[in-house]
Amino acid sequence: MAARAGVPAFAVPFDTTPHWGGAGVHGVPRARGWDAVVVVEAPGPAAADRVRFVVLAAGAVVVEEGAADGLAPLVAAAWAELAPPYRCEAVRQEPALWAVAATAIRVATLPADTPGCHIVFSVQEGECLLRVDGLPDFAALPAVEALGAGCGAAFVVQASRLAGTAWEVMAEPL
Repeated sequence: MAARAGVPAFAVPFDTTPHWGGAGVHGVPRARGWDAVVVVEAPGPAAADRVRFVVLAAGAVVVEEGAADGLAPLVAAAWAELAPPYRCEAVRQEPALWAVAATAIRVATLPADTPGCHIVFSVQEGECLLRVDGLPDFAALPAVEALGAGCGAAFVVQASRLAGTAWEVMAEPL
């Protein structure tokens, strides 16, 4: 009937309802950036408006950016929300008001003779590749290789030295 009237017939009904959940409308949601965010009233470091630090499981604090004085209230505020180890960034909002954000991290103890500050070790199709501070290295690092256990036959391990033998690590299957 529609063809006789000159109206094209659709083989499949045309869906006119909105698709609000589709990625084309709103985009893909961003991954969560922080595991905990808290606002704390404290004087904080006097010489800085921003401080980045890592709190290890034993409670030791490794300052990566900013001043180390006056961190105790910021560390305590993050610790109340998230068990260490975690990486924190604190930003002064007002003279005595700080926003503190923390992300849980994995920390491993590697031997004291582990070279460099940044290690990337990957295994794929039986081929091993080790980079220490961005350069290829042919040494055997069994402690780093062991971090990839449980990831399958193909994996990558990234490790960054925090302090001494404490390293922040990430191991993922490929």
